[in-house]
Amino acid sequence: MGELTALSADDLVNLLQTWEPSGDFLGPSRFSLASKLGDTIRQDAARRSAEADAFIGLPAVYVSAIISGLWRAVRDGAVLDWDPVLRLSVWADAQAAAELAGAADQDSAEWRDTRLNTLRLLEAGLRQGATEAPGSAREPAWTIIESAAADPDPSPEAEASAYERGQGPGELALNHVRPQALVTAIAFALWARRSDPEIDLSRFHDLIGRRLDPPHEPAQAVRWVYGASVPQLAHLDHQWTAAHATAVFPENPAERHLWEAAWDAYLTYAPVIPKVCAILADQYQTAADRLQPDATGQRPEAAHSAWDGTCSPAIG
Repeated sequence: MGELTALSADDLVNLLQTWEPSGDFLGPSRFSLASKLGDTIRQDAARRSAEADAFIGLPAVYVSAIISGLWRAVRDGAVLDWDPVLRLSVWADAQAAAELAGAADQDSAEWRDTRLNTLRLLEAGLRQGATEAPGSAREPAWTIIESAAADPDPSPEAEASAYERGQGPGELALNHVRPQALVTAIAFALWARRSDPEIDLSRFHDLIGRRLDPPHEPAQAVRWVYGASVPQLAHLDHQWTAAHATAVFPENPAERHLWEAAWDAYLTYAPVIPKVCAILADQYQTAADRLQPDATGQRPEAAHSAWDGTCSPAIG
């Protein structure tokens, strides 16, 4: 496979388009080449990001590695040339959407990992700091997020199988497309609001509102994202969050699994903020009512999971 680092973009693309594995059982494969490619991109992300247009048209396994390498580089503090990266990302997301539109078996989708890595890259680039994407990213980033939010991953069957293996909603949220799209959508809204405090967030609210409908969105992993993100949602729009608290934490007994996914995420990841606690007064009371009494008949104290009106645990 040679030394990838020294290759120009054109030579690198030519190699990736023409290289064939030997077929030896222990020989190099496309996946091992992709792993090396990702490391190469990560180590020289500034230059390679400016050349990202050249990678349009490559197979999914290589595009996924390229975007993953850029994502890891941004986490390392690399500053990218975002416009070419976004053009590659929009093209890759279109391949994922087209594949799903024509696929009989969504579990074998080749572009799934590319879409997931694209969302991770965007979420990292939307964080405040030196690596932050420019304002020109707004429309292409939103196009990707909105498309990915309708991805069928995770399917109900895949989610049920993961829970049988002992995984939780939080783990699934990190490794599946639709919950990651919601994470990235929230990062997008925070990023957009920083640049323009008066920006219209109606597209964002429409998207996250649609995914709060249980028949439309049954995934506990998605509901977990909402629970973990309540403080951010309240920061973006306190009134909207207050109005949708019962949707984030549904009261219907048949949807208790969704309530538990959201509440567990909220307890685990959300800081204690009095204004947010006030929004969730009914949910705190529900949590207190659902605590199981111990052998003495008393409900145990649980970290800010029972409500006494001040965001402090209530005992009794």
